[in-house]
Amino acid sequence: GATLERLETLNICLVGYRTERFPGFYLADSGHPMGWQVHEPTEIADIMASRQRLDLNSALIVANPISAEQELDRDLHDATLDEGLRLANDQHVTGKNVTPFLLDHFHRATHGASLQANAALIIANAGLAARIACARAAG
Repeated sequence: GATLERLETLNICLVGYRTERFPGFYLADSGHPMGWQVHEPTEIADIMASRQRLDLNSALIVANPISAEQELDRDLHDATLDEGLRLANDQHVTGKNVTPFLLDHFHRATHGASLQANAALIIANAGLAARIACARAAG
């Protein structure tokens, strides 16, 4: 919720790719609704072209959820996150050090499953980016 509010405050356009819910990092659905969604890379290319014509200089974020087959088990995710946040607090981990701390905690606590999920998401994001680039070039 706070991340979405911050993005809105910064006037950053956020669109969901084949999702009506903002993805969590290791989960397809964070529980937060999205205002805009598209279903094809060509739609994203069209948004980019429109933003360029309007001379909008703020970022466009395409939220691409992890596949249901690759996401972490929600109960494992929630328990691991709660434990990681508690440990970060107990160890006075703050600011930019929180994210690497949590990533390491997830890796250890899930016995590498979080790393596999992250790798799958990176591959999916790269594939989507390539399809968007092709649509934009054809545009």
